[in-house]
Amino acid sequence: MFDSAVTFKVEKSRLYAKEPSRIRLSSIEADFHGDNSEHHVSLGPDGWQCQHCDFYDHHSTCVHILTMQRLLAEMLPDDRRFLFFDQADQPFKA
Repeated sequence: MFDSAVTFKVEKSRLYAKEPSRIRLSSIEADFHGDNSEHHVSLGPDGWQCQHCDFYDHHSTCVHILTMQRLLAEMLPDDRRFLFFDQADQPFKA
């Protein structure tokens, strides 16, 4: 059985989970199962990278990085999110 201190920490973690903007990721690595192959996506001091991705090699971004940015948007520093345009050509952060 949990003591009251552990119970309090579990409840506090629920509150924090509802506020992802409290978290700032500085680095992350993930293996991404793409339609054609596996990709290793990482965010480090030098920015985003995607290994085994021809599109990334030519454009410095790709669908795998864009997906990670979309999933983690609230936890990424502003300089690690790319700027895009919506259908009305209005800028927004990924």
